[in-house]
Amino acid sequence: MASFDDAVRVYREVRDRYEALKKSQTEERKKYQATMADIEARFARALEKMGADSVKGEHGTVYKSERVSAKVTDWDATLAFIRENEHWDLLDHRVSKAVVQELMEETGEDVPGVVIGREIVIGVRKPA
Repeated sequence: MASFDDAVRVYREVRDRYEALKKSQTEERKKYQATMADIEARFARALEKMGADSVKGEHGTVYKSERVSAKVTDWDATLAFIRENEHWDLLDHRVSKAVVQELMEETGEDVPGVVIGREIVIGVRKPA
């Protein structure tokens, strides 16, 4: 068996190769994403010009649809609206783990209904 230090060296080499591969794939994917975005824009203009919502062809169908997103820009105003109108259904069912940890450390008590999961993670860094 290799020494512990040899295993650390091998691990770092593998991690460095992995990160380089991930970066190169990200850069390559960006090229594909840019090309696809350009073609999608051309499709949108063509559909608009034709007054159509979709066009079917031998190799597939081009169609337009609406994607909706909701982003909170003023949390205080949103929370006030939720409270005043009792629209609790606007909220997702999750809490901030950082705040939960902070509260538990301050009070020494668990937050009711919240379970904290912990796992040990091994890290490896370059020598100083």
